[in-house]
Amino acid sequence: MERSEFRKEIVFIGVFGIFIFIWALSQPFNTAPDEHMRFWICKYLYQYHTLPHGGDPLLRDGIWGYSYAFFPILSNMLSAVFMTMVSFISTNEFVLVMAARMVSLLCGVGTAWFVLRIGDALWEGRRIYKWMFAIMTMLLPQSVFLFTYINNDSLALLATAMIIYAWILGQKSDWSYRSCFLLAAGICLCALSYYNAYGVILASMLLFGGYLFLNWRDAGMRVLLLKKGALISAVVLCGISWWFIRNGILYDGDILGLATSEEYSQIYGAEQVKPSNRQTPCLLGKNLWQMLFEERWLRTTALSFIGCFGYMTITLNKWMYLFYGGVVVVGLAGCMLSWLPGKDKRKSEIKERMFIWALLLTAIVPNVLNIIHSYFVDFEPQGRYSMPMLFSLMGFSVWGWEKLAKGRRAALFGILLVWTVFTACSYLFFLIPGVRGRIIELLVANFRI
Repeated sequence: MERSEFRKEIVFIGVFGIFIFIWALSQPFNTAPDEHMRFWICKYLYQYHTLPHGGDPLLRDGIWGYSYAFFPILSNMLSAVFMTMVSFISTNEFVLVMAARMVSLLCGVGTAWFVLRIGDALWEGRRIYKWMFAIMTMLLPQSVFLFTYINNDSLALLATAMIIYAWILGQKSDWSYRSCFLLAAGICLCALSYYNAYGVILASMLLFGGYLFLNWRDAGMRVLLLKKGALISAVVLCGISWWFIRNGILYDGDILGLATSEEYSQIYGAEQVKPSNRQTPCLLGKNLWQMLFEERWLRTTALSFIGCFGYMTITLNKWMYLFYGGVVVVGLAGCMLSWLPGKDKRKSEIKERMFIWALLLTAIVPNVLNIIHSYFVDFEPQGRYSMPMLFSLMGFSVWGWEKLAKGRRAALFGILLVWTVFTACSYLFFLIPGVRGRIIELLVANFRI
């Protein structure tokens, strides 16, 4: 990589890191989805230095009746480390909250790094599209928002970016040991982040298996790939098995914690949110079409995927949604047209097709899980549950713009400039509804050491 290009990347990552830090700093505690429930776990780990039971009364939410400690808490464990480090300076509550948020911030910086690596690998020599991919991915308002408060989504995004980059390295190098270890590390982080990101793990298994199948007749390559597959599996099992074994012991074989959390919700939850009382579309006798369109699930999820702050209460202006959505949809249309039969038919090799299908699967699975959850478990149309498809979605969109633009760099620069300005403006939208007036008060009151 040229030194000038490397400097541009450092500037981009640095500015992005500063931006999300300022956003996190000016954001009052628990003005983001379920941040209080996540912080309770961080604080428990910080105070007691032991892993909690998901049903611990100190962690159970008074309304839902369960805690997130039933599910993977790796990001909360890392937050507790930062809280312990900063406690030597101050134990002020908001200082500890900021320390806990640092994990999400660092995940954002790490994700930006891997997004640039993906862009370099996919658009070699065509840097405008690499930067278009980076800006559309990292500067989507909802994407930025996820890196500013305590959650597991940020770790899931970092893990997904790592895994996709490992795919590219693996296919270019016949799965070098570097790509294998990167893939294993990404799968470990993904498995201990958020269940809705597991589609990329399934896609990884199919992609590696497909590559093995293609080389099955080559005895030497077959043996080598089997060894590398065993190595990846061993690293992943060592990295994640402890958590699921612990769950199985604590929750009578419920290694995912899903069934047990529902049991606690039924016992301790408020009447209206008990699993037996939740008015899901399924229990109301509505079909999938009615949920998606009549109940506006699709519209709400799509808009909140672009950007919806606070507890789904702070939205952007309609013309901002139209711009973001329009850029992505036009790009996707161009991508679909470029792969239609004809003289411009994309001449993909088998490995490239496998990679594309893996990206498609990574985009499809989170949405399927999101729909299933809303239809059968709890009606929650939220775009953040579909966020693991971010890299695939933007990748396909940029491929489409590459086809449509045909070298019109000025038009692309214009799109990226407006995209960046709108994202900066979205920060102001978040501050407007009563929050901005409290920033100075929060800083003065909470950062006295």
